[in-house]
Amino acid sequence: MFKDLESKYIIFGATGVIGTELQELLREANTLAVVRRKGSAIDGVREIVHTDLLDISPLSTELEDANVLIALGTTKAKTPDKEKYYQIDHDMPVHIAAQAKDSGARTVHVISAMGADPESRIFYNATKGKMERDVKEVFPEAYFYRPSLIMGDRDEMRIGESIAKGFFSLINTILPRKYRGIYPRKIARTIIDNCRQVPNKKIWENDDMLNKF
Repeated sequence: MFKDLESKYIIFGATGVIGTELQELLREANTLAVVRRKGSAIDGVREIVHTDLLDISPLSTELEDANVLIALGTTKAKTPDKEKYYQIDHDMPVHIAAQAKDSGARTVHVISAMGADPESRIFYNATKGKMERDVKEVFPEAYFYRPSLIMGDRDEMRIGESIAKGFFSLINTILPRKYRGIYPRKIARTIIDNCRQVPNKKIWENDDMLNKF
C-alpha cells in the first residue's frame, strides 16, 4: 500500500478490476472512490455516489489538485449496443478529463488498450484511440495506459475470455513482453508511481508497465 497523505486521488471506475486494485493500494492515502451504489468502496476508502459520469460538475471541489484516475470500460458482451459502448469507453473519460481540467486537477491517468488507434477499422481499437485523442485535446498533460489481456478474475468474465487467459498463462513467458498478459496490480502500481513522480512518457505500453517493476 502507498501511504500518501499529502496527495489526493479520485478514482472513476473504482469497482472494476483495475479500480479495485487502485483502491487497495491507496487505502491509506487521501483517496475518493466514485461509485454507483453506496457501500461499493473497500474498507478505508472514502466514497461518493455519483451516477452521471457525463456531468461530474458536482465533484469540482473534489477534483481540485487531485490525481484523477480513470479506469472505465465495458465489453461487447456486457454492452452490445455500440452507442452505449462508445459512451462508456469514449464520452465518459473525455467529459471527466474536461471537468478535471476546469477544476484544476493535478494529473489525469486513463486506462486505454493495446492497439488504440483512432483510424483503426476495429471498433474497440478505434474507440480507445479516439478517446485518447479527445482526452489530450481537453487535458494535454494526460497519461494513458495500454495493457494487453488483463489477467485475473472478474465477475462478468466470459467463457472465451476465461479460455484466453488460461492459454495466456501457459505461453506468457515465451511471448514478447508487449503482448504478454498483465495483472491489474502491475497496472495500478505503474499509475500510482507515475502520480508520485513526473513520468518520462505520456503513453505506457504493455511492456513499459511490465518493465517498470
